[in-house]
Amino acid sequence: MVGVRRGRQSLALLVSTLLVIATSLLVGSTKVGHVTAPDLSCCYATDTSCAPGDICCKHDCSNPADPVSCTYTIDHCNDPNIGGKHHCYWSESSNPWRCVVGPPPPPPPPPPPPPPPPPSPPPPPPPPPPPPSPTPPPPSGKVYAVDVSEPVSVSGWKCFAEGGFTHGIVRAWRSGGEMDTNANASLHAAVLAGFAKSALDVYLFPCAGKSAASQINGLQTGLAGAPFSRVYIDIESNPSPGCGWSGTLSNNCDFLAQLIAAGQKLSLDMGVYASEHFWSMIMGSSCTVAAHLPLWYPGYPRPAVHKPNTCLGFSSFGGWTQPTAWQYNDAGPSCPVGADVSVFC
Repeated sequence: MVGVRRGRQSLALLVSTLLVIATSLLVGSTKVGHVTAPDLSCCYATDTSCAPGDICCKHDCSNPADPVSCTYTIDHCNDPNIGGKHHCYWSESSNPWRCVVGPPPPPPPPPPPPPPPPPSPPPPPPPPPPPPSPTPPPPSGKVYAVDVSEPVSVSGWKCFAEGGFTHGIVRAWRSGGEMDTNANASLHAAVLAGFAKSALDVYLFPCAGKSAASQINGLQTGLAGAPFSRVYIDIESNPSPGCGWSGTLSNNCDFLAQLIAAGQKLSLDMGVYASEHFWSMIMGSSCTVAAHLPLWYPGYPRPAVHKPNTCLGFSSFGGWTQPTAWQYNDAGPSCPVGADVSVFC
């Protein structure tokens, strides 16, 4: 009886076990390997979109409820015309192996930026300024002069003459009260260039801190044998130390009278270079000690004039009613030596 009872118990246990297995199969639906079919979806080539992880299924799948059994073969999975539509790939990490939908490929990288344009070439250098135009010859009938404070060679004087300047005035006495040692050679060079002695003058820049007579005497000594016709006394502010004019106008007027007397004593033909501005500031409007001498006056109109036919812009001062010459421009002809230019009235 014990053996029968144990056999019955074993049979009952077997039946119970079979019932549990059957129940689990019915409740959990069909299982293939380790994948539950309802958890999977088929992705057919005709579908417009599929989710990553879906099974890539054959279109003639005989059991769509079991996608695993419908999966592509490895060859079809890797075929770009079949499995490639939905980026299918063969997954060997699943059990069983199958063809599944993969994520879409990343977008292609953006094209590289175009190379920067080559740097612009530097702008061309500006053209050189045109050469100065040659000074046109002066009108006939007028005498035009250059005055210089630098040494002038024969070629320099010839350049002046080619521009129509036939009179030269050379600095012979410096503002510091000493001889300009270049004057003698410049005057001789002018003669060699074709200038007449009567067309050459000198100017003296006096130092009010030294004796008038000694400066006139020193000028005559320094110009011994040099060709010149007239000595102009330069009346303007003097920057040299110890040589400035007095603050008393009458003292300055007396000093000018001494210069004139010393020159006349040596039989020098004297003249004065002065503007109304400097005459009034240094000599005073009442000083007329030089009114009997030729006046060479400066005045630069703006815009500048070139080769005037007459003396312009003169107003009477110092007893003069008519000037002898007018220095009208401080930019002379295009020659190696700079010069101011004047016209004789």
